[in-house]
Amino acid sequence: MTIVMLELPPDLYGKLEKVAAQEAKQPAEWTRAVLEERLAAMPAEEGERARAHHALREAGMLVALRPGLQRLIRPEVCHEDVEAALARAGAQPLSEIMLEQRGPQM
Repeated sequence: MTIVMLELPPDLYGKLEKVAAQEAKQPAEWTRAVLEERLAAMPAEEGERARAHHALREAGMLVALRPGLQRLIRPEVCHEDVEAALARAGAQPLSEIMLEQRGPQM
């Protein structure tokens, strides 16, 4: 385990002792618990895709789907299924692929 030493002004250390004592903990024990809690609440480190997603959203170029479009989402179809279908299709236009997959319309 790594040891971290902090220099705290006397008034801050006094507050730390008081708060830790209220929870029946030593100051170091209380500080570690608070640090673990805060770090656990922080978002995980972002990957390149997440950073791009965040940048696009901030620029107003990425918005949530409208309810009408959300209703069209088929949760049973995954990204890999779509890629496989497109790979099988070859030069067939996407509109034809979609019509085939929909089946007969009533």
